[in-house]
Amino acid sequence: MKKFAFLLTMAFLPVLASAQKGVNEFRISDIKSVAGEQVVMPVELINEGMVFALGGYIILPEGVSIADMKVLPDRWDSEHTMVSFKDQTPFPYPEYRKYRFVAINMGNVPVSGNKGEVLHLILNVDEGMAEGVYEIRLENGELSVRNDKETDAHLEFNTEHVAVQTVGKASLEVKGRGDATAISNVSGVVPQEAADIYDLAGRRLKTAPEKGVYIQGKKKMLKH
Repeated sequence: MKKFAFLLTMAFLPVLASAQKGVNEFRISDIKSVAGEQVVMPVELINEGMVFALGGYIILPEGVSIADMKVLPDRWDSEHTMVSFKDQTPFPYPEYRKYRFVAINMGNVPVSGNKGEVLHLILNVDEGMAEGVYEIRLENGELSVRNDKETDAHLEFNTEHVAVQTVGKASLEVKGRGDATAISNVSGVVPQEAADIYDLAGRRLKTAPEKGVYIQGKKKMLKH
């Protein structure tokens, strides 16, 4: 039943009505990351009425993908909330990736409060991504709001779908891992023949003695 309700809600979300500007908004903020690591992209919602579902599209630069999506437990009844994200990048445009994301409450509990972060998108930044500032866009935001307390929030038959006024873009600043300037190919082991030579009294020698015990590369050596 829950699966059916989820699919039905997904089908209804694109049916939009106009919204009063400034009342229903998604917002994303500038973020920073390091190549090869994950970064959290918070999505903020400002809403007027009771919200039971939300969705939209996020456009990411090449080299960045969604690894996970989490709703904030203090805003959602997380036990009954279902989340979904899907890569919908159109071929052949590999220079960016387009994801559809949806969060739906399957119980009769709306999002708590009408302002602040509601979900986090966990982004993967490829290890080979070059340093720079990249654009992230949020498009076609949608809300599913209930008109009255008697509406069946599970099937969404009598809910109003509201187009969201979105702040359309934010920046992702990527820092390199420092491999270009780091000394990364030194093993840390000095070849035995290149190590300094000392006698047993700790005096440095120019060459190894012909006979006897000496120290080279922190090892005792013996020549007969």
